[in-house]
Amino acid sequence: MTQRRIGLRARISMRRIVFVSVSAAVLLAVPASAVADAGSLRPAGNPSPASVFGAIGHTSTETDAQVRAFWTPQRLHEAVAYPVTPATTTVSPPASLPAGPAGPAVSVPGSSPTVKTQSAQVPAVLPGARSKVWPNHVAAPATTIGKLFFRAPHGLAWCTATVISAPNNNTIWTAGHCVSDGHRHFYSDWLFVPDSWSVYRPFGTWTAYKEYVPDLWFNLSLHGYDFAAIALRVRSGQRVENLTGSQGFKFGSGTWDWKGLYAFGYPSEVFDPLRPVNGSLMRYCTGNAWKSAFSIFAQENLHCDMGPGASGGPWLQDLQLSRGWGYLVADTSNHYGDDNSLNMRGPHLGSTALAVYNAVKNLP
Repeated sequence: MTQRRIGLRARISMRRIVFVSVSAAVLLAVPASAVADAGSLRPAGNPSPASVFGAIGHTSTETDAQVRAFWTPQRLHEAVAYPVTPATTTVSPPASLPAGPAGPAVSVPGSSPTVKTQSAQVPAVLPGARSKVWPNHVAAPATTIGKLFFRAPHGLAWCTATVISAPNNNTIWTAGHCVSDGHRHFYSDWLFVPDSWSVYRPFGTWTAYKEYVPDLWFNLSLHGYDFAAIALRVRSGQRVENLTGSQGFKFGSGTWDWKGLYAFGYPSEVFDPLRPVNGSLMRYCTGNAWKSAFSIFAQENLHCDMGPGASGGPWLQDLQLSRGWGYLVADTSNHYGDDNSLNMRGPHLGSTALAVYNAVKNLP
């Protein structure tokens, strides 16, 4: 597989998309038994979605020791930015079930690391849509953002994930397509490396305990629901948020046109023009978000050139470097258009995001 074929969950042009209208009954009528396991994909067992705006969960079958043994230095080196085969059909939710609905609005602040870290410096020139390498490590916000390695049918891959505030102090947020294929299966062997840069891992590695995605991602891979929450395991009595700090979040807000965003990720390519970059380095864009012209997509938009590997990366509003945290309002899902597109998209985090978060936040 060439690097050019590696992409975000959807690098889809309009001519590739066929819309199919379905009713809520159809959304809930697909039995788990009708789907066969494939490769390293893990079925969800017997998910019983009570609502199309609910969450589907999966408990990791691999132990902490097994995941750590699996991710040898060689395998970490062999992992590639998440590759996909672009979908040819996208099923749209009916008009009565708008994707990413607003309310109840919940705003939770982030937290600073409990360990002594450096102070982040304000970059002299913000990058706008042309991403730059993030210069400040062992300092928030970098401490809260990292690479998420996992095993999928094509092989070994990575996305980007973020530590968010939660009562269990052990929750990370990422894209749904970094957790499930959107066809009723989960991936496996997640390993989170906060503040990863080059060969350095200042906060160690963390394995996944339980993962949740929206029903409408798990069953139908709707990009307006391309998000996931993961509860990590306690490591030697430590919880990740206590070491790294966390980002806050705003879920259920009716706001789409967020201003002054920072978007982070670990891309292996950037677009316009398409070219490879060092996927072991954190990059970032800055700018303002807007709602998709086609409301059926129900996605936030941001001008940013980050490509594969940046999937799941946070879009942070009101990021203040003096405190090291802002508010998560979207995560990177896909690019609209071709390899020269600067239109990066992420799901609007409505009440479904809150349902996914609530399913994870108190897990041990």
